[in-house]
Amino acid sequence: MSSTSRGAKRRQDDFYATPAWCTRALLSCELPDATAVRDVLDPCAGDGAILRVVHELLPFARTHAVELRGEALGELRDSAVSTALIADALLGIRGRLASMPVITNPPYSMALRFVQKFSERPFAAFLLRLNFLGSKKRCSFWQTHPPARIHVLSSRPSFTGGKTDSCEYAWFVWDQSHTGPTHIDVLDPKEEWT
Repeated sequence: MSSTSRGAKRRQDDFYATPAWCTRALLSCELPDATAVRDVLDPCAGDGAILRVVHELLPFARTHAVELRGEALGELRDSAVSTALIADALLGIRGRLASMPVITNPPYSMALRFVQKFSERPFAAFLLRLNFLGSKKRCSFWQTHPPARIHVLSSRPSFTGGKTDSCEYAWFVWDQSHTGPTHIDVLDPKEEWT
């Protein structure tokens, strides 16, 4: 996902690869026990950027990718992904993939649909613009499905390899074992994330 308010043309299928440091930041605070995680699904896998970092930091986890763009299959197979499917994840995922923890950066134009579909899992983390919180369209969803945690990235990511994005981002985490209000924190950039 990328904000295009700087006059840039949107990429086909809203494909913007997630910088590795963003995923490292999430994993540093959300999944400290690497041996406890067995499977991770990215239903918007793109070129496998998130799953490459998951594989690097959680060596015991099997990574599973679903991607709409058929041309991504080769990249996904080359990125240490255990399972790669070319499919529309919003139309349904069956079998073991249907209950796996999710870590993803959904296309912004369909982000709410992905959050609605996958946030009911035991664990789901979505990289979203911080201003995703605001909108009349999403208001009722936030009131009935608040995330457990929001980890604000203190640095803006660059999804294009050039300038940083024009808005702030955060990892929105749904964790079914969580009780109580949403916890919000700000993740300071750390050298080991880059």
